[in-house]
Amino acid sequence: METFMYVLIGILSAVFTFSVGYSVIGVVRGNKQLKGIEDSIFQLELDLGNLHRELNERIDLTEMRID
Repeated sequence: METFMYVLIGILSAVFTFSVGYSVIGVVRGNKQLKGIEDSIFQLELDLGNLHRELNERIDLTEMRID
């Protein structure tokens, strides 16, 4: 009976250890992906701001020509 308890405790501790390991790996990968997405969003915001500025400049030039 003692041997069975040791085997059961070993199995449970191994499952727990691997579960924690996979969870940590998942969190690290998720953080890397999140950082990449945040960088992409930041770059898109910069590009959108540049396009907005260029569009306003074109509108201003067109208004000056019309006047």
